[in-house]
Amino acid sequence: MNENLSHCLQVIQQRQTILYDDPDYQFDHLTIVIDEVLALAEGVNKTIKDAFFSLLSQIALLGRATKV
Repeated sequence: MNENLSHCLQVIQQRQTILYDDPDYQFDHLTIVIDEVLALAEGVNKTIKDAFFSLLSQIALLGRATKV
């Protein structure tokens, strides 16, 4: 899961670079669906769990402008 979220964060960063050069650029939406977030976080070690929620937070904060 963290690998997929890391990829989404890379997409956001790439899109931010594009927006820097062309603020009016329109992206297709990228939708992330995570079912049972708390169930995913249960039973994994603290490091992985913390990384998971950190990635989610970054995507939530940065993704809106880049349509993620």
